[in-house]
Amino acid sequence: MTNPSRFKFSRNRNTTVKNHDSHTLSACQTLIDTFYQMHLTIFVSVPELEIVDIKAHVDYSIDPVENKAIKELSRLKNFRIGPGLRKVIKGLVSEDIADSQLIFMFEEACQGIILNLTREMATQLPDHQDIDVQVFRDMVKTNTRLYNRCAAYSKGSTLVEGLDLKQEEIGNQ
Repeated sequence: MTNPSRFKFSRNRNTTVKNHDSHTLSACQTLIDTFYQMHLTIFVSVPELEIVDIKAHVDYSIDPVENKAIKELSRLKNFRIGPGLRKVIKGLVSEDIADSQLIFMFEEACQGIILNLTREMATQLPDHQDIDVQVFRDMVKTNTRLYNRCAAYSKGSTLVEGLDLKQEEIGNQ
């Protein structure tokens, strides 16, 4: 027979991207679970994809490193969202907070910005099952920051096969 007083866990994670103004997107990331309740918002200039502001709040956390992470988030201001995101983040923050929930939330907010920009392109795609691969290749050519951001747009994928992307276009991988 199961014990109803046993530990139970619940987690809700949410990312919302909005147009803050004509030149800025905001991405709000919220984490609420049994151990954490935290909120993080990044403001990103468009089309540069540069982080112009970061706001974070920890309502409660079982890990004191999250409060330290709030102070280090300012190191990520002026950071440009693009390829090598995780590596750059880990290089900018101290090692003891690199794996914190808030840093993960920051990365997720950046991914939300990328997906929001991809969504705009995707709405222009034809509404049928067999979409020509060239449509996706053109998306990567237009926005080279998509390259290496997911398996579909990674080196070796048929979606980017044959693209001639110069290293300075895609940044350091």
